[in-house]
Amino acid sequence: MNTDLNSFSTGLPGLDRMLCGLVAGDNVVWQVDTVDDYLPFVTPFWEEARRQDRKLVYFRFARHRELIADPTGGRCT
Repeated sequence: MNTDLNSFSTGLPGLDRMLCGLVAGDNVVWQVDTVDDYLPFVTPFWEEARRQDRKLVYFRFARHRELIADPTGGRCT
């Protein structure tokens, strides 16, 4: 379990370095052409959050398929 409650990882070490890490309250916005372009970022973030025993809430406002197939450790809305 991560002891620093304000520090987050994207699950992608290179992206973490590029962003200089994430802290609670950060917003990372992606502009993509298709939801499939976004999926390579979602899965590692979700898996890293689960590995760190973090609770996440996944909101899906669009009609595309769910990007988080297994909401164990979080909640899909």
